[in-house]
Amino acid sequence: MTYNTIKATEKDGAQMLKLFEQSEIRAPIEMILTRRPNAVLSYKKENKDARIFLVKSDNEIILQVACLVHELFVDGKPARVGYLCGLRKKSGIFRINYSELTQTIFDECKCDVYYANIIDGNPRATKFLTKGHSQLPSFHPLCKYTSFVFRIKKTKTSNEFVFRRAGGMDNSRIAKFLQEQRQEHNLFPSFDLNQFANLNIGDFYLLEQNNEILCVCALWWQEGFKQYMVKRYNGIVRAFSFLPAFPKVNEVIKNPIISFFIAKNENTKYYKEMLKRIGNVIKPKSKLYTVGAIQNSILYEILSKKMNAARFDSTIYTINKPLSGEKIHIEGGLL
Repeated sequence: MTYNTIKATEKDGAQMLKLFEQSEIRAPIEMILTRRPNAVLSYKKENKDARIFLVKSDNEIILQVACLVHELFVDGKPARVGYLCGLRKKSGIFRINYSELTQTIFDECKCDVYYANIIDGNPRATKFLTKGHSQLPSFHPLCKYTSFVFRIKKTKTSNEFVFRRAGGMDNSRIAKFLQEQRQEHNLFPSFDLNQFANLNIGDFYLLEQNNEILCVCALWWQEGFKQYMVKRYNGIVRAFSFLPAFPKVNEVIKNPIISFFIAKNENTKYYKEMLKRIGNVIKPKSKLYTVGAIQNSILYEILSKKMNAARFDSTIYTINKPLSGEKIHIEGGLL
């Protein structure tokens, strides 16, 4: 059987979608990530520089993977960085020329750094990609990462701060704040909203005091180009899944990802207050929101103590090139 590595076109989108929806994120809440109605158009909408690669036998897709290219900071300077994602392989297929696939990706994307996110609940993929394969590049663990899906609870807020939605006049102030707080962090995105689909300055919110920005976050609604759906509930969660707070099985979860969530000097008080405020903004539109954090961070400590959440743990790897893990920022909305 002959396999050929090619770049995907729009006509491949429907067949790619079938592979997406056969793969589940295994956890007490089993979910799928899908890209309806056409996987190729979904990638292109999400990222203007998306490159999608297929391995085909005749006209059948055997394997698919995408590289989403963004400008992120690496060692304090803007760099062209590729996020490798959406790896799906038809079961029972083994003799794939991974060297050819990898070289095609590197030749086409020409990035300074590549990284990937592997869910901890997928041990087969972790073992295959990271334990060494003669035809695969080297995977270097960078950090552990957790995505939390929270149910929104009504909470009291403080009168100490001003909380408001950002406007066009805030663009430069937000950019300056983010640069001061994160520019030295590896994989932090350059603040160019043109590289983020469906994200505008009006999606940002500010926590201020005496006209000083103390905390920033954005609500990034992504169901227009990628969707999460619950396939089944397991264990004790299943007993409570009938409650209104839980999404129905096979229903698209319309919840925003809290992105660019940064407090001045990692201040715990600012993070906690922003979570209360932003929950009140989301509540009329959704019962849930997603927020992620690196596991050795102040934000992770705050999020992991809250009880009203499902969590999904993963490991971030860089590919071929190791990076310093001392200061890292992983933007959950890009994963």
